[in-house]
Amino acid sequence: MNVSLICNGWRELFNIIFDPKEGESNIRKIDVGFELDRGYGVDFSSKYGIAVITYGQQWGKLSAFEANVSDGQFVVGKHRYTISGIGDTHQVTIFDDKIYAVDALQNRVRVFDLASGDELFYYSIPNNHPMVCKYGSDNHFNSVFVTGESVIVVAHNSTVHKNNNGLIIKFDKESKEVANFIELGRQSHGYIILPDSRYIICSSEEHSIYINNDMIGLGEGLYPRGLGYCEDYIFVGSATVSSREMRRNTQGVITILKRNGDTFGVLREISCPHIHDLRTLGSVGIATP
Repeated sequence: MNVSLICNGWRELFNIIFDPKEGESNIRKIDVGFELDRGYGVDFSSKYGIAVITYGQQWGKLSAFEANVSDGQFVVGKHRYTISGIGDTHQVTIFDDKIYAVDALQNRVRVFDLASGDELFYYSIPNNHPMVCKYGSDNHFNSVFVTGESVIVVAHNSTVHKNNNGLIIKFDKESKEVANFIELGRQSHGYIILPDSRYIICSSEEHSIYINNDMIGLGEGLYPRGLGYCEDYIFVGSATVSSREMRRNTQGVITILKRNGDTFGVLREISCPHIHDLRTLGSVGIATP
């Protein structure tokens, strides 16, 4: 079985196809028609044939393209639109006919119409919410995951940086109100839900991922950011330096973890360009929305 991933890094968008068991890989740079500077988030909807990327940093951008997958090869076509003014761009995801983009500068998840790029509404924490009273309002949203009922955000919670107490914040999708939140006890990136309902997050400071509360170490020198899942494998995209200023000229690593019963263990690593986020396109020839 070969697996195809689409990855966004500091300076390029790339597609990697590899055999998780053997580690053989083919990395192909994706030309989006302009120089990608400080790339961050990426997502693709096979249903609508649209890919979105975020890039830049303070007051960055979101661009949408026509796209498709053929035998695992990710192909970008016509540019559809670009949205400017997204503060400190981070993760982005497509769900149904909408784009959910993290604006870390304003601590919002901004929602756009997928077809037109028009902004519709946003999710944020009200100033009078007990969480703001406890932690302040500078929570530094960085990751978003959407289900039928919820919009789930991971936040550094930078006002308590010294305590490393990040948050998982769950918004009710319809009312846009905070349904609940979980104190993580660590700064975190990324969030995906496994088929068995367990969630995975990354902890860069601990060079690890957590499946619920169970830590799996990736090794010193790896700073995990992106997460993907396909069949019995988890894929973790990591930077190899912590400093933003050094990322432009460094490589990244994709760590492959294989299921063993209810647990996962590190199987192998694949070197790649610097990576901030990734999406699993599926096993070759099978694209997933």
